[in-house]
Amino acid sequence: MRKLLIAANWKMYKTPDQAREFFRDFLPLVQGHDRDQIVVCPTYLALDAAINAAKGSNVAIGAQDLHWEKDGAFTGEVNAAMLLAPVLGEPMRDFRRAWASACKAACQSSIAGWAAMRSRICAISSARSGW
Repeated sequence: MRKLLIAANWKMYKTPDQAREFFRDFLPLVQGHDRDQIVVCPTYLALDAAINAAKGSNVAIGAQDLHWEKDGAFTGEVNAAMLLAPVLGEPMRDFRRAWASACKAACQSSIAGWAAMRSRICAISSARSGW
């Protein structure tokens, strides 16, 4: 049977320090929970803190939005390279492959664009992207 997905989108809440504090308190509560898939989608600024705090746990980290363009004048948007930078480090080693993989997975999804990356980071695109 397929696992249910429980995803929490933090909208515009929590700084990186607040994210670390949240995971310190939250992870013990869900430790060993394997019935469902748990994904937390912090703000872009708290993404790195969340990834590091959730390492080795059963909680995946997601991004709230993913813009499909590689770059451009899109105020406030985040592309795949920006999402993967905390995981792969700067400079991006293989930007084209990472970007294409994220966009392909997002396009193939029926749940507002969901792309699972090998490093447990997920890209969740908003419905306004048309996917």
